[in-house]
Amino acid sequence: ELTRAYDKLSFNLVLKEDAKDLDPCLDDDFLLQFLRVSKFDTKKTFKRLQTYYQQYDVLLDAFEKCSIPLHKAQGFNHLFISPYRMKNNSVLVIFKNESVDYRKCTFGERFYLELLFQHNLLIETPLNQICGATWVFDFDGFDIHALLAWTPGWLRTTINFSVNSAPLRYKAMHVVNAPPIFSYTYNMVKPLFPKKIRERLFLHSRNDGWQNLHASIPVDILPKQYGGNICDENLISCLENVEEMERKFLKSFAFGSIKNQHRRKSMKVIC
Repeated sequence: ELTRAYDKLSFNLVLKEDAKDLDPCLDDDFLLQFLRVSKFDTKKTFKRLQTYYQQYDVLLDAFEKCSIPLHKAQGFNHLFISPYRMKNNSVLVIFKNESVDYRKCTFGERFYLELLFQHNLLIETPLNQICGATWVFDFDGFDIHALLAWTPGWLRTTINFSVNSAPLRYKAMHVVNAPPIFSYTYNMVKPLFPKKIRERLFLHSRNDGWQNLHASIPVDILPKQYGGNICDENLISCLENVEEMERKFLKSFAFGSIKNQHRRKSMKVIC
């Protein structure tokens, strides 16, 4: 079944009329990412690939003139992975807003590093392609500077690529420590998610000792700050080798629409 699905997809990518303006990557591992997330439905896989490459050009316009000094990129430390998986085998990712100072960086700079993380540590792992990711978004410290940085345009770009295009399943998203000001952003971003993702989006309060969060995520895989058993030093930091992560991402980024291929091949953000 796998061989039939793969052969059919390869044939479609090369010969299908809608792909005539694409230079797609036909690497086995790359195509398997999309086949797995689409449960080997070749029509859904092909459609997702088309959307993925369309979003590449959106990212090109967003980042082509962006430049992040290496020392600044290395200073980001807001993404972590728990050393243990959920019961459904999804990877537990923790986003810490308090580690991002929007007076010193932009949403785009932060999002670019998250693209590198997704490509290198999430999407390329076969088990993640099959079982997906569970997220904890900690919005402690979300202030007026963050509110102004989270614009509708950037939110739409983020969701269209990371959720609607990239070969990754979002099993659940848990929001914690959200201050009142975050409600403006939450009400703006929630309608942008597909219906099935909105149904997997949960807000939790610490007022019950995190019992509501623990009903969804076992304490054995949560950090101590959320009432769990994991020490911070045992969490896996996700942005430790940004130069190599960018090199691998840009290698994949070269594929896509033939029209903008030269521009994509010449793009480099971390300098």
